[in-house]
Amino acid sequence: MQFLSTISAQNTDVFVSESEVIAEDGDDFSLAEILRAPPLREVESFSAFCHIQSQENNDFELLEELPAGFTVFKTANALLIRASEAVMMFEVQTRIRSAVASKLRITFGFFRRGKEWLRDNWRCEACKLAVRALLNAGLTSAGIPSPDLLDILPVLGDIGSLDEFLNSIHSMVGENHPVAQALEFLGDRLRLRPLSINKLVQLICEWLGFCLKET
Repeated sequence: MQFLSTISAQNTDVFVSESEVIAEDGDDFSLAEILRAPPLREVESFSAFCHIQSQENNDFELLEELPAGFTVFKTANALLIRASEAVMMFEVQTRIRSAVASKLRITFGFFRRGKEWLRDNWRCEACKLAVRALLNAGLTSAGIPSPDLLDILPVLGDIGSLDEFLNSIHSMVGENHPVAQALEFLGDRLRLRPLSINKLVQLICEWLGFCLKET
């Protein structure tokens, strides 16, 4: 496995780390090889996940069974592992195999439940990284294939699909979190129009008042 880049964003209520790697056909890796535990305080109050997204359809395989407390979600091109306790994510040794050669985006997200972790003094790139990580985890939780940055989200015309997506976001950050509220406000657009992940992130940031609207 070849590491290409890693970017991260952190404040007292959120930590997101996104790595891009090249995996060859049959490569396997453990999460512990990629995650460097951030210095989170009161880690028990955080939700935690690892989201692995492939540019190709990729049947990721868990080579050992995960211990109790983890939940796994899969779509055609993504694998999501959620931990019931954030500290467990630092310790998991289970190896994961990539079925095909592909560029992978491996994202770890730690979000303090019920906290408004967005900051108006955060740099734009950090804010968007955190929002995008949460959206991708929510899509995979709902069984919706996770698009690349510029690829188009499916039109979530099925009310059930949108509800599942929103419920997964609520479970990670709480129903009253600003991102969850923004998604509910944007619900009609998600039901009726195809959007890219970048466009959806932009709309959320505009709704939150963090970005200037396009003229």
